[in-house]
Amino acid sequence: MCSLIPAPASAHAFAVPSGGRLVPLVAPVFTGALTKLIRLIGLSAHSYSGHSFRRGGCSFAFHCDVPPELLRLHGDWASDAFRRYLHVPLQDKLLVTARMGSAISLGHF
Repeated sequence: MCSLIPAPASAHAFAVPSGGRLVPLVAPVFTGALTKLIRLIGLSAHSYSGHSFRRGGCSFAFHCDVPPELLRLHGDWASDAFRRYLHVPLQDKLLVTARMGSAISLGHF
């Protein structure tokens, strides 16, 4: 990214060129570009939003073993509401049952 749009260290982490200078990437610019790209590949833009990245990013970080407290802080959630975004695959849910069954069979309860 830095090679595509060279920026000084003082620039915003997410910036776009505008009028010969770099400006912060704000939500309306991001969602507008997202909508345009989604339509360009033939999908319905109504099925996606900038919020999709919030949920997807939270789930991705969770599956990268980021501790829940850091997820909450990173997403700037004041509560545990972020947990509603987490997608836990069936395989992971079954792992809980398997471990409980194993502990019971070994007498570790």
